[in-house]
Amino acid sequence: MRMAFVLSGGASLGASQAGMLEALYEQGIRPDLLVGTSAGAINAAFVASRRPTVRTARTLQQIWRGLNRSHVFPANPLTAGLGMLGLREHTVSLGSLRRTVSRHVEIERLESAPIELHLAAAGVLSGEEVLLSAGPAVDAILASAGDSRRLPRGVVG
Repeated sequence: MRMAFVLSGGASLGASQAGMLEALYEQGIRPDLLVGTSAGAINAAFVASRRPTVRTARTLQQIWRGLNRSHVFPANPLTAGLGMLGLREHTVSLGSLRRTVSRHVEIERLESAPIELHLAAAGVLSGEEVLLSAGPAVDAILASAGDSRRLPRGVVG
């Protein structure tokens, strides 16, 4: 029997997932497969890129405790205004989130994760679910976190 951990979205849920992972690891429960979306995709990729240990879960907790909104979504009134006017594709730049994810996820590609990893995103054209199992890890994580422009080439949806 295979064990899957499915990690949902929502920033506050993402932070609590680190504690849940610690409790599972303390009981010797390890995933064979990780599935995540949004904040859960960030956590799943972090966990998939490391050994499934209590130490890994505690490191993830430390990262969550050290984050604040400006680390992930810095406020910029000009960018927000241009986005609301339709002059930009976004109201918040994802550059800070990209840097944070790049700093903490230790895999380049989803398929190279030591633990099988799948991330759910929404297709930019259809809004339908797209399951990402291969391709650049950081782009897939950002796609799952809401920037569907980051979907790997050839993925429609």
